[in-house]
Amino acid sequence: MAFSYFLLTFVLVVVNSQKFPADEYDDHFNCIQDAATNDWICCGYNALGERHCSSEDEWEKFEGKFRRCVKSFPQNVDGRTLNSPADLVGTDWDMCCDAYRVKGNGGDPSYANNCGVCKQFYVWPWSEYSAMEGPSTLSQEWRDDFLAQNLQDNDGFDNQVYPAGFQKATLREFNDPNVCVYVPYAAGKMIEVKVEADEFGDRICIGDVHDEETDRNDPGQNDACGPTQVKTCFGDATILGDDVTDKDEWGFAFYVFCDEACKEGGGSGDVPLWLRARFSEESWLAGNDNAETNVEMWCEYVVRDYPEYDVYPTDLSLSVDPIVQPDDDSSSFLAVVLLFGSLLLFL
Repeated sequence: MAFSYFLLTFVLVVVNSQKFPADEYDDHFNCIQDAATNDWICCGYNALGERHCSSEDEWEKFEGKFRRCVKSFPQNVDGRTLNSPADLVGTDWDMCCDAYRVKGNGGDPSYANNCGVCKQFYVWPWSEYSAMEGPSTLSQEWRDDFLAQNLQDNDGFDNQVYPAGFQKATLREFNDPNVCVYVPYAAGKMIEVKVEADEFGDRICIGDVHDEETDRNDPGQNDACGPTQVKTCFGDATILGDDVTDKDEWGFAFYVFCDEACKEGGGSGDVPLWLRARFSEESWLAGNDNAETNVEMWCEYVVRDYPEYDVYPTDLSLSVDPIVQPDDDSSSFLAVVLLFGSLLLFL
């Protein structure tokens, strides 16, 4: 009897050690126990809409949704001190929507300052102002390289192929969640954002997170929508006060969503897509008089200066020979042959 009681107690301890009860699981989030270590591993979506799995201790439930992100800076993560959102680049962590910089007894305003449309943000990895840097590729064979990675369904940060600087993402069904991106160093700058759905016909939109929060313009005024390929240019109106430290590290947050016509059903179905952000070196407040260098004209002259990057991923793909329709004479001859063959069946 004593042994049975001990065994029952042990089983209850193991079960109760689980951080999230099974009745909270759904198609967005679930956990399994490692048979070898008894550790619980949980899987959910990151800010790019990609499935990611890691220790249950790294996840939290926030406003009814599960997320895995860094909430304050500086912060020690995986034995590394992160002093700003830009330090998340190269890690497998997102930034929380309410992340802030610790300063004395309080903190600066949160970096994204809006948890209404995004619970966490993918931190954009490149700080290059105009042309893309790093592992960006203009190869026509980029899709072969992308598929050769054999990407895993448990690592939402494993893609390393960036056609023309675009990152892979997945807009989940019914915008749950939206794809959310934070671009360090871009506060107060001109920002170009381009998005392409991987399948033709999906209507997608790009929204300014800060605009949604502050209502500095009419709600939705900055949203840009279109089928398959969308491009927009934001003039971020963030003006940081004198009490905000390290102004250069502050950034711009945007999100990608489907407003009405994805997958022929008002957002029904996951939408694989590619996205990219670039931004000006100078603030739009610079006020240059010369049109050639005016920051407010940046979205035009960046295309002029770097035309090779004025593309979407599909523009790089190897072209496929078009299907050639037979000419009228050939079509007529084929019709006569088919008619003659049909008559023979009745002889």
